[in-house]
Amino acid sequence: MRRATVIVLIALALPALAFAAPAGKYRGKVVGDSGKVTFRVVGNKLKKFTIDGVGATCPGGFTLVTVYVPEAKIKADGTFYRRYKPVADADQKITLKGRFNGSRAKGTVKGGPLCVYKESWTAKHV
Repeated sequence: MRRATVIVLIALALPALAFAAPAGKYRGKVVGDSGKVTFRVVGNKLKKFTIDGVGATCPGGFTLVTVYVPEAKIKADGTFYRRYKPVADADQKITLKGRFNGSRAKGTVKGGPLCVYKESWTAKHV
């Protein structure tokens, strides 16, 4: 009896896991801004996350930067988190986090301490 219950629970959970992040291309935007978001989902990984044109406060003043994170692992519940250091010897770090809900995703990206920014973004499967 207990084994049958476990099998039924696993069978019910599998469809939800399979649809947490549909494979393919995603496009979106920065919330309240003109930055464009693009990335792909391959298996359980988010790949080539890019935002073109995020406003950042840098040592030389305000500037637009391109945010790029090469890869982030997507958990079974559809969430992802990645802290990425674009240049090995520099202090700049990018923190990307978010969640998939069906064919849509949303999250935040922040950078610092050299060029500081924090933006929310949304994207959908195309």
